[in-house]
Amino acid sequence: MGPSTSLESRTGDGAAKVRWPHGERRDAAVDDYRGGTEPRLVARVAGELHELLALDLDESGYALAVAELGMEVDPPAPYAPSGWLARVAERLAAPRADYGPPAAAD
Repeated sequence: MGPSTSLESRTGDGAAKVRWPHGERRDAAVDDYRGGTEPRLVARVAGELHELLALDLDESGYALAVAELGMEVDPPAPYAPSGWLARVAERLAAPRADYGPPAAAD
């Protein structure tokens, strides 16, 4: 399996897990995850990120936490681990614009 270009969720044990993207497509990967994942699971991941940020850890603590979540690369510049977590949580928690009629089934 090659490098991930999107976030993936797995809930085998009921826990939301996130696979962080590689490369320069981090924001696009977050948006892809948000758009292609059931809204309740997206909200759960956003909530868990907010809870993690509420722990008020130092940056090394957040670095350890994101490594435990599966982040395999450093956060994109200019973000520290806490800044990247806050950005991802903000993007995931933003309201979705849902315009137009539902897509027709093929």
